[in-house]
Amino acid sequence: MEHDFSAQTVAALLKNPFVRMQKSGEQIRKQVRQAEFEKRMPRYDEEDIGFKQDILNEALKKDFDELKGLYEQKQVPFSDLLKAHIYLAEKLAEDDKLSGAQNLWRHEDGRLCASVLAKILEKADIIGSVVPKEYGAILLKLLSLETVRKPYGKHPRLKILGVIESRLCSFDRIIVGSLNEGVWPKTNEADPFMSASMKTAFGLPAPEISIGVTADDLSALMNAKEVYLTRALRCDGVPTNKSRFWLKLETVLKALGIKVSAFQDDFYLPLVRQIDEAEKQIDILPVQPKPPVSVRPRRFSASALKKWMQNPYDIYAEKILKLKPLNKLDDEQDMRNFGNAMHRALEKFCARYPSQLDERAGLVLTNLVYEQLDAEKPDRLKKIFWKTFADKMIGWFLENMPAYLKNVNHIASEAQGKMTFDGPAGQVVLEARADQIDETADGYYQIGDYKTGSCPKNADVMRGFEPQLPLEGLIASVGGFEKDGRKLPAKPIKHLVYFALGNQISYPDRSKDYDLDTLLDDTKERIEKMIAAFDNEETPYLFNPNPRNENIYSEYEHLARFKEWKGKEN
Repeated sequence: MEHDFSAQTVAALLKNPFVRMQKSGEQIRKQVRQAEFEKRMPRYDEEDIGFKQDILNEALKKDFDELKGLYEQKQVPFSDLLKAHIYLAEKLAEDDKLSGAQNLWRHEDGRLCASVLAKILEKADIIGSVVPKEYGAILLKLLSLETVRKPYGKHPRLKILGVIESRLCSFDRIIVGSLNEGVWPKTNEADPFMSASMKTAFGLPAPEISIGVTADDLSALMNAKEVYLTRALRCDGVPTNKSRFWLKLETVLKALGIKVSAFQDDFYLPLVRQIDEAEKQIDILPVQPKPPVSVRPRRFSASALKKWMQNPYDIYAEKILKLKPLNKLDDEQDMRNFGNAMHRALEKFCARYPSQLDERAGLVLTNLVYEQLDAEKPDRLKKIFWKTFADKMIGWFLENMPAYLKNVNHIASEAQGKMTFDGPAGQVVLEARADQIDETADGYYQIGDYKTGSCPKNADVMRGFEPQLPLEGLIASVGGFEKDGRKLPAKPIKHLVYFALGNQISYPDRSKDYDLDTLLDDTKERIEKMIAAFDNEETPYLFNPNPRNENIYSEYEHLARFKEWKGKEN
């Protein structure tokens, strides 16, 4: 409810094993799986097929009416929120055989939860009224103070105890777990209300006392007949540090002339390693699909050309196998949405100002940018962040573009273009959409590309790793672009330009080791070689053929099983 019934949160609720909604567990799970699958299924055509079942169903929203009404108020008694919450939980847990109360409270954890909630309700008046959105955090904190202990299923000879419980018991064999710094002893967290000196002034115990208590507990545990000290070398993939107690033990042993390795376990660790060892190891070789030439794609966009050069397997999976990733349950907005909005705003702005700017340009651009950002329907926080970022870009644009436009007669924004190449198996069409094609006063074109993030490195452009702008330059030089049904005439290219909005105007061709005509010729030659190579059926669609590429945006890495064969030779 706090997320306005987003598909992701509702799906999580409906997958909870206690949610039944007057149906059997099998029925509700099957319905939820089917609804989620239909919601996430990618479209393979331009038609909106709709969904037979929507996860955001009205029946679920109706059950939330009472609690939602309380959430719309500024202050609500905590007891009222808890009663409505319990009523809602019981209603959602009702199935075709048992009532919601019977389903929720019948097991050990349910009985304990019911007991705790009863105690909270009894003392709820002490909490008084709260802001509704604080209710969840308060309830979670109160419930987390309790631990569920099952009265059955325990091992007769094994006890898993906390530190406090272990003080009251003695055992023949003890395993002390997680002897890492931060666990033994725990890290002293900063107190948001009182500093260490303030606690001393008030006579409160110093944080160091807890470290001494932990040391005392460890000393007591070490008095067992047999003790195993264990620690994790890594936690969540991050290397850990030995506990200070572990280090002190090593120091004492060394001072006594005893090798630490003499205490290393020689039975369980080798046994664990033996369990993990496979009888037979099969090396997975890199994928090398070689589909028939007849099914290999003959049309590429500028972005697909880069993918084709750097990671052909993605082209194989996307255009030949026609695989698409499942959609997210919620349309999450990221910087790509921001970039698209900025592109649309600048396209409309350039249509309004195809050459020079006037005194109203700033107001026009600001209104267009805000209009396009609002069209993306960002949430409140993202809207604030986006508009702050956009204001910086607008200020930079208005400050730097007038000087750039002095030598520009006309701007054609978002022009569509294409160029045809002849290959051994037939023609291949390359398409591009240029952010900005500027006709200069001396009869040249300057091809511009907007970047809301960082610009490609000049060296990468020169070596062909960033082929978009050079391809657009090739298409413009042969008259392959058109705008609003008007064909743009062929003209020589003067500059390739990156507009890093809010940062700089970058001219890759002004590099010392850079020659624009040579680059365009090299780009054409590379494309022709690519086409000839992939028109040969023996050329495979490799994944990541150049190890220097990171493939951050590849959606097919798991299908190529890249991590299984990475670093292995053919």
